[in-house]
Parts: sequence; C-alpha cells; structure tokens
Amino acid sequence: MSKIAIVGTAPSSRRLAPFADANWGIWACSPANADLPRIDTFFQLHALGSVAPETKHVDWINAQAFDLFMQDVNDLCQRARRFPKEELIKQFGCFFFTSTIAWMIAYAITKAPQEIGVYGVDMGHDTEYGEQKIGCQHFLWLARLAGIVVRVPMESDLLSPVPLYGYSEATPIGRKLQVRDEELRGELRGLQALKQQTDERITFLQGALSDLAYMRRTWTGST
Repeated sequence: MSKIAIVGTAPSSRRLAPFADANWGIWACSPANADLPRIDTFFQLHALGSVAPETKHVDWINAQAFDLFMQDVNDLCQRARRFPKEELIKQFGCFFFTSTIAWMIAYAITKAPQEIGVYGVDMGHDTEYGEQKIGCQHFLWLARLAGIVVRVPMESDLLSPVPLYGYSEATPIGRKLQVRDEELRGELRGLQALKQQTDERITFLQGALSDLAYMRRTWTGST
C-alpha cells in the first residue's frame, strides 16, 4: 500500500487512524488494540511468555486474518512471519529500537510508502515511554529525510522535540521553570524537615503516654 498507518494504544488519537480509507494499510500492535475496526498487519514482537493473558491473546491472534509478524515462527501462531530484525539493524544500526512502534516505523521506511501516519502514540509520560519516545522520533526523522510524508495528529505528543541540551535553559520559559523547580524543591525540603521533627515529637508523645498508662495501672492503686 502507498500509505501506512501505525496504530498504538493511546486513547487520545488511536481512533483517528484512517480505517475507512483503503489507500492506507493499518499496522497495529498490543492486545489492547483488539477492538480496532481494521488491522491489516499485526506486530507481536514481545516474547509470548511476557504477554498477559497469553492464552487469550494467542487465541485472538489465531482467529484473525491479518498478516502477522513475531520474533520467530512458532507452534502457537504457525502463520506468523519472522520479523526482519537483523536486516533492520544492518540498515539503521542498533541504537534507536526502543519500542515496538520504533521497530514498526523503521520497517515501514523500508517499504518506501508515500506517507507514514502514527496514531495512538503519545509517549508523553515520564516513565519508560519517555525513554522509548526518542526512538520513534529518530525513525520519523529518517522517514522525512527519505521523502516520506509523516503524519502525526495534533492530539499526540510524539513530535514534541526534547529540549536542546544547554540552550533550553537559556530561554525565558526554561529559566522560569528552573526557578520554579528550585522553589518547589526548597519548600519540599522544609516540609520534610518539619515532618521529621513532627514524627520525632509524635514518637516521644506516644512513648510518654505509654509510660503514663503504665504508671496509672501500676501505682495509682497504692494507699
């Protein structure tokens, strides 16, 4: 197909993929995308043992008619094709394959489509997605350099570039955020110190009450 839409699971934009347009091939990944209206090619690049619930997911895969890529041909999904990992590493190097989406974008480039669209991919959280984002951005940039039109919906964070090291701190907003960060950290340190003092006082008072209770139980009966 002349156009390839890669669909992740972020709810902000995955339903914006061009499912009704036959000019677009729909490439998807993740068990969470089992409800998409159309999937032409599915990528399950995790080891099956890491997919939960594995049996339910494998049963769903085997009930579908889409093309299927996996790490290796296997007995559980016998129609799976082996994903060309080695060929992609040979062409692009091994430094930016940080997610299934990154693998999919790189593979899409080798098909030389007119356009690549990425939907349902934000990677905006400061979790593992933050580490994975740069790989997707790298391959989207390579796609542009190859003359491929790249489409990412405005609802996605994917094309937001990382701050320019050193230079970002010199901008007005960069300086403002840095000052605000220092202000919040200072307040937090003060509260943590106060909490420690409070906790110590609470521990002391609990011990004093325990001693007082012992004294009342033991000595107040004396004549």
